[in-house]
Amino acid sequence: MWLLGFKKLYHLFSIPFLLFSATLLYAQGEFLLDTQPGSYSQSNPTVAYDGTNYLVVWQDTRNGTYDIYGARVGVGGTILDTIPIAISTASSDQIKPQITFGDLYYLVVWEDYRNDMQNFDVYGCRVNKIGDILDTSGIVIKDLQTSYALDPAVSFDGTNYFITYSSYDIYFYDEIYGEFLSPSGQSVGWGVNISGSTAGDDHRSRIAFDGSNYLVVWHALDEDILGRRVTPSGSNLDATPISICTATGSQTEPEVAFDGTNYLVVWQDNRNGNMNIYGARVTPSGSVLDPGGFPICTQGSTQANPAIAFDGTNYVVVWEDYRNGNADLYGAVLSPTGSILDTFIVSSKSGDQVTPSLAHGSGNQIFIVYSGWTDTYNGTPINAMRIWARFYPITDAGENIPRTSYVSTLRIYPLFLREDDLLTVQWTSKTPSVSIEIYSIKGDQIARWRFSDKTEGVIIWNLKNKLGVRVKPGIYFVTLSSNKEKYYKKFIVLR
Repeated sequence: MWLLGFKKLYHLFSIPFLLFSATLLYAQGEFLLDTQPGSYSQSNPTVAYDGTNYLVVWQDTRNGTYDIYGARVGVGGTILDTIPIAISTASSDQIKPQITFGDLYYLVVWEDYRNDMQNFDVYGCRVNKIGDILDTSGIVIKDLQTSYALDPAVSFDGTNYFITYSSYDIYFYDEIYGEFLSPSGQSVGWGVNISGSTAGDDHRSRIAFDGSNYLVVWHALDEDILGRRVTPSGSNLDATPISICTATGSQTEPEVAFDGTNYLVVWQDNRNGNMNIYGARVTPSGSVLDPGGFPICTQGSTQANPAIAFDGTNYVVVWEDYRNGNADLYGAVLSPTGSILDTFIVSSKSGDQVTPSLAHGSGNQIFIVYSGWTDTYNGTPINAMRIWARFYPITDAGENIPRTSYVSTLRIYPLFLREDDLLTVQWTSKTPSVSIEIYSIKGDQIARWRFSDKTEGVIIWNLKNKLGVRVKPGIYFVTLSSNKEKYYKKFIVLR
């Protein structure tokens, strides 16, 4: 990883570390998707996985107005389209893309202004696995001559695509609607009014499918999080919308994923004064398991715009975080029961990193894409927001790095502690003789525990060294060692 103010190179646990005087780290492993020169900007990325590769899509100003572009990326990080794919370059603006993958094709949807800069529409386009555009003029999903359609979302149920959007009704209130599209790009012929409200505006819908039905979530005029289950044939299963969170303050920008048992809905929430990240689980039958929601990150600054994916075992949530002044990206791993298992930094480069989007790929891999400030690339000035990406687990930021094919686990939390906090170390090992050790960035051993007859355990550490003195602010490492393998994790004690 890149470190500011380095002094010398240490080989700690046979892994090279740079000793440094400042605490700012530049995360290694981030990569730029479009390296072409030019000061055009890219924003609002979205990503999906087709079983082999990812397709990342974004809005792009290289032609003077906003158009929709994309690029395929392999699971190893290879950019397959070094010249991005032009998905829609129609007149006027195309913005806010969303994407999903069906059995054969991706479907990309977006807000489209080609017909009217006031009464904008929702268009879509299918893209195959090799990056071919199947609908060069776009598919009209909703063309409203006297109204508008905005903020689309899209999912796939194994038979058809389901697209939701916000549009105003006869009372001039925005409601959430849905349309179905076949894999051949044809309207299935039924639509649905999902929110069904005549008393206020409903915005920013998102969708997940549980194998039988969809859960559509959105935020309402009073800035609460609502939802409704919809069948693949377009019927609302709930007589009225589900109140997922109606806490005091503002709850907006929901996202949702399904883990095979329940949904997890996450959103930004200012009940505490600052905008924070909260979540709540919802069952396939529509019961809210966490009324009022539970906190995911309430660090004393602003956290906003969460994104979520399920990796096959746990949820990964990533959000914009302003604790350092600019917008960085932080994340957390949550169990299906809502417990926070881990936290991590996605990006803390100079400038802003915003609007993350996640997709689950092969194994437990999560692909994270976002828009980030880019001064230069390989010496070429850019000075614009561009699309960046990286994978989770983030092995270069202290995740488990096995030395052999043996499989043990090492989890620590939280990763950022104040001097009076406690550190939890949870471990399993394939051998009954292990050593858990804590080291400073200089390589000094701070604490050690040895076990000769245990293959799992939990340690609660009070941040005190062997002399009973609390450690100073800085970067530290936890190691799990046996005669077969060695793992390490990094954590930071804050001032």
